[in-house]
Amino acid sequence: MRLNLYNSGIYIRLKKIVQMTTERKIQIQEEEAEFIKSFAEYGFRNPDEMISRALELLKHNLEKNKCLESSADLYAEIYDHDEETKEWTEASMQDWD
Repeated sequence: MRLNLYNSGIYIRLKKIVQMTTERKIQIQEEEAEFIKSFAEYGFRNPDEMISRALELLKHNLEKNKCLESSADLYAEIYDHDEETKEWTEASMQDWD
């Protein structure tokens, strides 16, 4: 992956496992460009490695949030249709008072 910083933009070439590359031009704020330039301070060998790791972390967090939302929806659906669950939930909440 190659990264060229210039003005307020960034040029990224992403490598896939099969060695295919995709180039994308993205616009970033000057503060973000300065942060990327400090890649070595954070233990990265180059800006490409830093951006790749950032994208991995973002993907992981987005997928985790999606799973949590699905789980919460499922629990809400079960709660809405199960009177026994409602009863013991309400009883346990009374113990907190």
